[in-house]
Amino acid sequence: MKLATSTGDFWKHPVNAEESIKLIRDAGFRYLDLGIGGRFCAEDESWRDCVKEYMGYAEKLGMQYVQAHSPNATVLTPDRWDKEVFWGKRSLEICQLMGIPQVVIHASYTAKPVSRESWYAENEKFYRELLPVAEETGVTILTENTMHANLREGTFYMYTGKEMVDFIEYIDHPLFQAVWDTGHGTTEGSQYDNILALGKHLKGLHVHDNNGKADEHRMPYTGVLNLDQVMNGLLDIGYEGYFTFEALNVLRAAKDGRQPRQRFERDTRLANPTLEMQIDMERLLYHVGRHALTAYDCFEE
Repeated sequence: MKLATSTGDFWKHPVNAEESIKLIRDAGFRYLDLGIGGRFCAEDESWRDCVKEYMGYAEKLGMQYVQAHSPNATVLTPDRWDKEVFWGKRSLEICQLMGIPQVVIHASYTAKPVSRESWYAENEKFYRELLPVAEETGVTILTENTMHANLREGTFYMYTGKEMVDFIEYIDHPLFQAVWDTGHGTTEGSQYDNILALGKHLKGLHVHDNNGKADEHRMPYTGVLNLDQVMNGLLDIGYEGYFTFEALNVLRAAKDGRQPRQRFERDTRLANPTLEMQIDMERLLYHVGRHALTAYDCFEE
């Protein structure tokens, strides 16, 4: 199994995309999950220049993009429909041009509780709008689980592996599969059981940790995530994808929207972690991933 991480690992720090990817490589990573956003979403043709630049960075550094993440905000209210569909289709085009085989495109949620029937109807409409483009590009769409803490009480979503399989088999298309988010899964039962339920439909991972109460995107060993459950599940289903981190908040910024740090306006010299700290954390993140895969005799360069 090969180890990957997000291109957004240094998003809190004043480094450009090329510098960020180089720092990720220096930490040991060779495989990347491309975060699609910013200039990739331009409405004019300048997004194609962004594609060329990112491909150049990877080629220069001997790295490979193996997965991507659409910028879709997962709110499919009528006023956002066109934008969400646009972002989904653009993401598929970008992946085709960059040779990325799969992209995570979230299912929608709503601002108020929604029934299973309404959720199915809304998301079937959304994904069927994207699937013809998936067929044209040959890129697989990955839908993702979430945790109850992210949504209002009484809202249906795919919280478990079984719920994901039910919806994937309802859509019934070979280019529509699953990414399992271990951070979201910390409050939704056994990681092992959920991964086992996903079986052949599991094509990608988002590996991160939390305190079991909120979606924090921490590094494994800093929260409640049981990596042995994850590894046993992956090996028992014969998982053939990448072990991909989405631990974007190993070191948190002062104004983190989920849980901002206590304020002290008089002096802010220690408000945020330094770039040097993040570089050290990136190396540790790689070490944690390599340890997990090596312990189970499945690490691949």
